[in-house]
Amino acid sequence: MGAKSEMQPRSRMKLQRCFISAQSREASAALAQAFADRGVESFRADDFVPGLPLTPELLHQLEAADFMCALVNDGGVAPNILFELGAAHVLRKPIILFTTNYDRLLGALRGVYVVRATIEDLPSAATEIDRFLRHAKTLPPMDETAADRRQKPNLSWAREELAALRRERAPNRGIRFERLVGEMFRRAGAEVIREDRPEENWTADLIVWLDDVAHEIGGPMIIECKYYGGGPGSVLANAKHTVQQLEKYVGASEARVALVVYDYDRSAPPPSSFETPRVLAFPVDQLIQALERGTLANEILQHRRRASYARVSAGGPD
Repeated sequence: MGAKSEMQPRSRMKLQRCFISAQSREASAALAQAFADRGVESFRADDFVPGLPLTPELLHQLEAADFMCALVNDGGVAPNILFELGAAHVLRKPIILFTTNYDRLLGALRGVYVVRATIEDLPSAATEIDRFLRHAKTLPPMDETAADRRQKPNLSWAREELAALRRERAPNRGIRFERLVGEMFRRAGAEVIREDRPEENWTADLIVWLDDVAHEIGGPMIIECKYYGGGPGSVLANAKHTVQQLEKYVGASEARVALVVYDYDRSAPPPSSFETPRVLAFPVDQLIQALERGTLANEILQHRRRASYARVSAGGPD
């Protein structure tokens, strides 16, 4: 992705030790090497008898680790890896999971940073490994979410700027709207990259990492900002085109979900039937409320369930 600036790591204890669980010694060795190249020491579960449930020594090593890395093949999840993933979750360890079965595993493995890759793809996943090491942190206690701990922003200023945009209808309001959305995310504690726009290579407006959302969906969000005008028919046609572009972009990127954040000239809201499980529509007023309340992660999951249900009801793929 062509970013104008790099995300800067936050101040936190450096991740120094990884617990690795995989279904073969070759895979765990490749993962260990990838982290060793980044100065991270690894403990490999298959140093013990592979396939056994957690032993006291394995549990001790998992407790001592800063995070867990696991690889799941297409054939399913081995019982020992399930045990180790469950223990890491209870211990509130950050988890990075390599798998090509992301969609099938999503419902059971929320709160995990997912990399859609096999061991053969490991060299091309370097950016995602680096992003995880920059952002991963010890999760809050199980009865406390990141949204509970974070001070919720006051976005009354955003409402005022939005009202001014609606009154003025200036020629550059699309750019101003994009900047407004990006600043809202920053004020909510997110890290935001604004994308370059080479004409021959369509890209989304923003890449956003917001901790509680990333922990739920397994990575950053793509944000496309749209200020719609015209009648409902033209809005729907434009929205469908945006969704088609974003579907392709999400499939080729490390992001797990894209949001179309929009505003509309008329009093009646534009249709939202163009949502898909990976590309969701958020009116800007709803986004402001969700960021203020710290509920965006839950609302994204609700939108995804609604889009999945609509797709299945229409006879499309789940």
